[in-house]
Amino acid sequence: MPSDQISQFRDLVHDQFELNWELNSAPGEVNAYLLTLRQSAIARIQETTMSQSLETIERRINALALPNPPFSRTDARTTKFSCNSPVKAIRRVPNR
Repeated sequence: MPSDQISQFRDLVHDQFELNWELNSAPGEVNAYLLTLRQSAIARIQETTMSQSLETIERRINALALPNPPFSRTDARTTKFSCNSPVKAIRRVPNR
């Protein structure tokens, strides 16, 4: 990156991406930068992904008209959840 544009670049990154990204100099490179996703942003993305996945699975199971399928997240800090529905109540839905 041309040295006369570094200040503009850093300002742009700070104004637009500071909440989710961290800007650092790239190791061993002159006038090069490295953007790293912040841990807080990673956690938000993971939580959103898990919530959306669970909603999708719940919607699909509810479409099967099972009696109150119990869904739960096993641990908010992990990407695991459980569905304890009796196997005999589940019937195979043909592929569409």
